[in-house]
Amino acid sequence: MFFYYFSGPFTDIVTSYIQLHNPQDHAVCFKVKTTVPKRYCVRPSSGVLQAKERLTVAVMLQPFNYDPLEKTKHKFMIQSMLLPDGDHPSLDLLWKEADSDKMIDLKLICVLRMPGELAVEPSHDLVFEGPFNKPVSSTVTLTNPSRDPIFFKIQASSPKFTATPDSGVVRPNETTEVLVKVKPLDPSDQVKIRERLLIQSLVLKDSETQSPEELLETTPTTDTVLKCVFRIPGMAQVEDKIKPVKQTHSMASAADSGYNTKGGTSMETLLNEIQALRVENKALKVIG
Repeated sequence: MFFYYFSGPFTDIVTSYIQLHNPQDHAVCFKVKTTVPKRYCVRPSSGVLQAKERLTVAVMLQPFNYDPLEKTKHKFMIQSMLLPDGDHPSLDLLWKEADSDKMIDLKLICVLRMPGELAVEPSHDLVFEGPFNKPVSSTVTLTNPSRDPIFFKIQASSPKFTATPDSGVVRPNETTEVLVKVKPLDPSDQVKIRERLLIQSLVLKDSETQSPEELLETTPTTDTVLKCVFRIPGMAQVEDKIKPVKQTHSMASAADSGYNTKGGTSMETLLNEIQALRVENKALKVIG
């Protein structure tokens, strides 16, 4: 699986390009498909590449209201196969009659990225492998694909967690690894834990006079919330009741749940959700 990036804001058409190359000594035909055809205009969307030929495909994302929940939901597939000998008046007919075993599929995930947004891996679940009778760690990778330095700060919803480093600057086209460590856990609490990791980021401009920490208090941030998942040997994974993890950005709706007045996710909101679940767990234990 490959990733294909579009950079916002998405108030106008955003064009990205796919480079196709046929390294073979035989012509191939291709076509480009997407899961959201109303959102994208692809030119050309199909055609023939002669031997050794290169072609640039333009993919135009139409303007829309950015929803962080769509960040990685759009997908593309590029199909190709050797062009059979003989005349082919219709490529559409050729594809309809083609043997699927002779096709090569390349899948792309579109990543919609706002300015100043770090590429975070993992993007949803931060997995910790047990047993948890000793400290356990997991790694988060932060990549800056932009032309400007990006400041980040990491907060956890519980003092059980430490992140090293918990803040810093990722230079353009560089990557930083963050080691997230969780302290030993009480076995009786392991399946009930509902913890979150909040990653806040913002672009640093050369003309800025405030420190990054000061900017964090006054400037809208791009936030990523990771769900902490605890895998315990011999135990089935417990379903998390908290609402799906999502990313928020200063251009998202301020009415969105977990969105504070500065344009970022409120750690207090996350803590309140987690505390409510803990109270619910205790109540269920008493009833049981």
